[in-house]
Amino acid sequence: MRSLFEQPKVIIGMVHLKPMPGFPGSSGDMEAIIGHALDDALALERGGVDGLIVENIFNRPRQKVVGPETVAPMTLVLKEVVEAVNIPVGIKVLFNDVRAELAIVNCTGARFVRVSVYTDAMVTMAGVIEGCAYEAITYRKMIGAEHVKILADVHIKHAAPLAYRPIEHSAFDAANSGMADGLVVTGQRTGLAASLDEVIAVKRTVPDKLLLVGSGTTVDNVTEVLKHADGAIIGTHFKVDGIIENPVDENRVRRFMERVRG
Repeated sequence: MRSLFEQPKVIIGMVHLKPMPGFPGSSGDMEAIIGHALDDALALERGGVDGLIVENIFNRPRQKVVGPETVAPMTLVLKEVVEAVNIPVGIKVLFNDVRAELAIVNCTGARFVRVSVYTDAMVTMAGVIEGCAYEAITYRKMIGAEHVKILADVHIKHAAPLAYRPIEHSAFDAANSGMADGLVVTGQRTGLAASLDEVIAVKRTVPDKLLLVGSGTTVDNVTEVLKHADGAIIGTHFKVDGIIENPVDENRVRRFMERVRG
């Protein structure tokens, strides 16, 4: 995962897709959906982030795996974003469709996938989801996509482990037997800060893997976060007024990145 990025501290911005055809609130206008994604992607790149993740966050309610009504438009959007920017791009298909992620990335030129439930079993609003490390690694090989990196969440937000395990144990399994290329630690839900105690425990246990904080990092706490993590994934904080439904605010991104590079 580290090989994708030049900076020692990595900041990845989120490109949150508008609801796609077939989901509540969708305009059904793919040109508008693509245009919004490109606007956000370019604003994030100009603001100085190191990479992007394209995510179907507004396709609600969540599904364990998605259908062609999601795969087709996400492929269109991701291809446009990859061609528009000069920084690494990845994808997250909610809630945990690793096959869709790998297939989309493999045919669009994107570089990595983010997987919500990689090890253990998690209770989510979409039901109980089991880890998919074996499926991810073998399917990646089957489709000739071994160049695609896997960024694995550990104890993902908006979910709880079916049986309690210390987060560092789950992280060790994800990085070793699961062969993940990088790890993500989040708070309890979108926008909430991750526990620094958990971040420290994971980093101590798996020091050789890129570790990103996946929620709740802001311009006010990023200096402390980056003392313990290798970077962060930022969505809500980069939006106009810090509201997730709003477009990316390039000035907020610049201020944040000035603090990071400071």
